[in-house]
Amino acid sequence: MFDSADLNEDQLSLLEEIYEIYGHMPAFKLSDITHESNGPWDVASREYGFFAPIGNDLIRSHYKQKRETAKKRK
Repeated sequence: MFDSADLNEDQLSLLEEIYEIYGHMPAFKLSDITHESNGPWDVASREYGFFAPIGNDLIRSHYKQKRETAKKRK
């Protein structure tokens, strides 16, 4: 069971920001975002099948690259 008392202020703030951005989106849109071409799910599923675990390093590097690309656009 989730208990927000287990999180610090920074963690709660991050979760609130994520909810503000994505909380209104329908499930199919969220699926499109998380299953984008060459994203972590796509890479893992092509290599190991649809139920393959997605390594934290793959996730981290993908979103780090996305963050850097977004910063350059500003």
